[in-house]
Amino acid sequence: MNSSQNLFLKNLLVARQKHRSENGGFTLVELMIVIVIVGILSAIALPNFLNQTKKAAATEAKQQVSSVFKQTHAYVLENGSLGSVDSDCSDYAGTLTSVKEGAGFAYVCSGTQTAFKVTATGDSTNTNTKDVVVTLTGDCDKGIVSSITTTGT
Repeated sequence: MNSSQNLFLKNLLVARQKHRSENGGFTLVELMIVIVIVGILSAIALPNFLNQTKKAAATEAKQQVSSVFKQTHAYVLENGSLGSVDSDCSDYAGTLTSVKEGAGFAYVCSGTQTAFKVTATGDSTNTNTKDVVVTLTGDCDKGIVSSITTTGT
């Protein structure tokens, strides 16, 4: 290789490096636009996400009140009657985890054997369960659920 070829290759290498350094990054304006777009998308998505977590908590409460009702129906079948209604549901479902122990809901049993009601009330200090109330009404003699209502989701 002669010196003119070496000079040509050296100039070509310098030109490529210069080209890379000029086009290698994003401008501040481009980065700010991306940040604004991500912020807008987050502002739209976050409320929907929080709403979904509240619905998931309500679904958990529905499952639990349904389980308490089924256990109460089994209690009636085994014992012949409900007797006096146990408000904390422990006679039928055992000891349920309380809100103080970290549960998202407090459970209360009420009503009569043929119009039995299980209510799950959300923990007011938990944003996922606050204002959520799930109520199941049913006939413990027949094991038939009349209604399950949910409010606050």
